[in-house]
Amino acid sequence: METKDYGEIPYIIEIDWINETVWLNNHVDKEKIVVTEKDSKSIENAFKLIKAKRNGLL
Repeated sequence: METKDYGEIPYIIEIDWINETVWLNNHVDKEKIVVTEKDSKSIENAFKLIKAKRNGLL
């Protein structure tokens, strides 16, 4: 997954229930990034690592 730094610009998570697609919508650049199941696991794992570090486990 490509990394871009947009500073404080929030992404909006959008779900297409019919086509079972999830994407991140950057309203500033008018860009949508499709999130696959594999990507979602990587994102979830990243947040688990942040939480573990915050709790002093890393």
